[in-house]
This record gives sequence, C-alpha cells and structure tokens, in this order.
Amino acid sequence: MQSPTKWLSASEWPAPKHVVLVDDRLTADRAIGFASQGTAMLWQSDFHGAKQILSAIGRRLTRQGTKTGKRGAAPATAAEQFYRIRHMRAQRSRVLSLILIPLEVQGGVVSIPLPRAPEVDAAIRFAYGDLGLGGQERTVVSLQ
Repeated sequence: MQSPTKWLSASEWPAPKHVVLVDDRLTADRAIGFASQGTAMLWQSDFHGAKQILSAIGRRLTRQGTKTGKRGAAPATAAEQFYRIRHMRAQRSRVLSLILIPLEVQGGVVSIPLPRAPEVDAAIRFAYGDLGLGGQERTVVSLQ
C-alpha cells in the first residue's frame, strides 16, 4: 500500500483529481491535451526536460493567444480586449500549473528526486513554511 501524497499549492488550489505519469517522451501538444481535460502530469524524468516542456507549452500557448478570435474580429471595446487578455493569461497559468514534480524529505532536507534537479530546500521552506513532512511522506508541487 502506497502512502498518501501531500499536495502543496502556493495559491491554495485544490489537488488535481486526475494525474498521469509522464517523462521526456511527452510533447507540448500532448501536454496541452491532458491539461485541457483537467489532467495533471507528474514528471518522472530529467528535471531539465520538465523545464523544457514547460517552456514549450508556454510558447505554444502564447502563440495561440496572439491569434484573433474564431470569427477573426478584433475586440470591439477596450473592456473586451482586457477580458480576452485576462482570460488567456488565466488559461495559460492553469495549463502550466498542471506540470507537477515530486518532492522528498531525507534527513530533514527537502529535495527533488529527479536527475539534474537543483537544490530547493531553502526555496521550498520559504514558499511553504514548515512543511510538517514526515520522512517517508510523498509530496508533489507544481513546477511552475
């Protein structure tokens, strides 16, 4: 029996209901497809690969956001343009927040158990305070 997984969210969003395990074979298009279904992706490969897929998704979403609406019409008012920009940014943030990475605690030190991951103990403790994590508790956090 696996131990429960603790979810950390700086914005206090609820934990995702559906999570799939992904690695370097994940493409940006596939990741956007998972995210559009509300499925989070727990990264299981090289840390720098996770950063690259996050960048690729961000670029793809930015490129999609610069296109005009379905009808090709420009926003009629400044308020409508403001709403479109805010909506695009919120959607981008939601999609990017669905790339998750694991955290582990060993000897009281928080780390990312992925190859080439940076040291994150101080940053995690600054962002989340005293985690109250036991030595064997699994924890995930959004990479973004």
